[in-house]
Amino acid sequence: MKFDGITCRAIVLELNKKIVGGHVKKINQIGPHTLTMHIYAHRSNQLLYLSSDPSKALLYLTNRTYENPKSPPNFVMVLRKHLGQGKITEIAQLGMDRTVRIRFETHNEMGDPEKKDLYCEFMGRYSNLILVNQEGTVLDAMKRVSGAMSRVRQVYPGSSYKVFPAEKIEILEKEEVDARDLIREMSPKAQVNKIFIQKLTGFSPLAAREIAFRAGVEPDMAIEKLSQGQIEKLNQVLQTWILAIRQGNFEPSYYGPPDGAFYPFPLYHLG
Repeated sequence: MKFDGITCRAIVLELNKKIVGGHVKKINQIGPHTLTMHIYAHRSNQLLYLSSDPSKALLYLTNRTYENPKSPPNFVMVLRKHLGQGKITEIAQLGMDRTVRIRFETHNEMGDPEKKDLYCEFMGRYSNLILVNQEGTVLDAMKRVSGAMSRVRQVYPGSSYKVFPAEKIEILEKEEVDARDLIREMSPKAQVNKIFIQKLTGFSPLAAREIAFRAGVEPDMAIEKLSQGQIEKLNQVLQTWILAIRQGNFEPSYYGPPDGAFYPFPLYHLG
């Protein structure tokens, strides 16, 4: 599966229906980068899988069973302390990026309510799971990042949490996103599929190729070779996708070997 921003939005919308309002019953760390969270919501038990593994960072609901390590790692102990029996009050994707904020309502030692956020960043080798208090201070992280490791963004207990930077257009925030405007900002020598990858948050190469295919355009051709009719068709297809993404109108599809892909939309270029 290609876990891009579009897939992330589809899953977040599903999680909002199924586990928001639920209570955490158990948290386990089943691998170096992977957690499971048992949640009781809407009179049923759900198992949330969260992974910050660089090669497969993602989250989803599962019905599989997993073996837990005999000695729980430090991070899961911190999560149990702060989130155990907590209530999930909100699950939000930040823009169209691959960052998800899961908000919990918990109580402190005095019994007063407080909120805690688990930020799930699915960013390849920068993927991480970060627990943050209501003041925005990091309580702990799956992967601690010191100043010696990164000058740009540190993540360790006591540091202030900063959202992973996104520098592209957010289709959920910008009222009008026109492919014709995007094309004018691109180099004429750039490939057609780069229009969506470089300009729009959450659009993977897989999504870009599918948009080009539906518009009847070769995704690897140079932008300067596009006819006006092809440009109009690209914009038409993009508008259809944007509307479906905003409204949550997905059509999950699976493609077996050799591609082995599944995606929130049919991938006609795979057959």
